[in-house]
Amino acid sequence: MSEDASLDVQQAAFERFPELAGEMGARRLRDVHARIVEKGDRRAVAMFFSHLDFPGTGFAYLAKAPGDDRHEAVWLAEEFATGALHRLVRDASLPADDEGIVWLHLHGQVLRAGS
Repeated sequence: MSEDASLDVQQAAFERFPELAGEMGARRLRDVHARIVEKGDRRAVAMFFSHLDFPGTGFAYLAKAPGDDRHEAVWLAEEFATGALHRLVRDASLPADDEGIVWLHLHGQVLRAGS
């Protein structure tokens, strides 16, 4: 499968992420949409969202390369369901980019700030 096709499949999967997250107990994500972005030296899927507990803050999750972790969405949903985003906001000064977006990624199975 070409890189573009793999990114399209991954993008479609992240468009369905709210359903998975909700099933795992993370029900406060809003305005979720995924798109392919240029980030650093690669093209990647980014899932943009807001959270009811953090009004006025925009978040973006930068996905791993397609195929790098077949359980990525599950790990991410689990992190949201168990309060990882709340811990990040509480414990760290989360830097926003020029557009006011706080970028997140998984380091292994752990949610981290930064892209």
